[in-house]
Amino acid sequence: MTNVWEHQGISPTQKLVLLALADWANDEGLCWPSIERLCGKSSLSRRAVQSAIKTLCEMGLLIQEQSSGRGCRYWLKVGVQEMHGCSKSTTEVQEMHTRGAGDAPNTSYTHQLNTTSNKSSDDDPPVTEDEIIECWNDLASRTGLPKIKVMNDKRRNMLRKRIKECPDVATWSLAFRNIERSSFLRGDNERGWQADFDFLIQPTSFMRIIEGSYTYE
Repeated sequence: MTNVWEHQGISPTQKLVLLALADWANDEGLCWPSIERLCGKSSLSRRAVQSAIKTLCEMGLLIQEQSSGRGCRYWLKVGVQEMHGCSKSTTEVQEMHTRGAGDAPNTSYTHQLNTTSNKSSDDDPPVTEDEIIECWNDLASRTGLPKIKVMNDKRRNMLRKRIKECPDVATWSLAFRNIERSSFLRGDNERGWQADFDFLIQPTSFMRIIEGSYTYE
């Protein structure tokens, strides 16, 4: 974020969008907030955010990649090498991002759902269904848990109930961190059972997850 603040030659709107992306980005400059969350954080219109992203990409300060069924991924190119000594290509960053939890230097859903603190700001919009789905599939790809392939009405209704009960970013971020930390939920148990998305959104198991009731490494 320091490098973004100090960067010259971009408009105030472009800098604001870049700062919002930097706030979510991991150490490799990777993040994938939705346009709605970028609008909420920057207080800019959807059109202004999309226009700024397009211009930043044309200037070589940002790489935008469409991800089928998961919106867009963004790689910040402002000061990433200087700050982190990162000389990896986009492909190398993707490969590192999809490795197992033990190899990853950051948990990307934390950057996706949360800001620099673990407390949800009153100005932040509530977490959305699509963000939860996206973050689960990211967690699953890194830990070997079952991915979501179909979102039927029953699943969506259950997810909406959990979001209504716990709309804040901090609670969901905690839930995903606790699942990743739990060897039991990842399948290290006598039955080889693994937590799936349906387990996450069940009322009893959801509360047990956020309360830290499972075995952790």
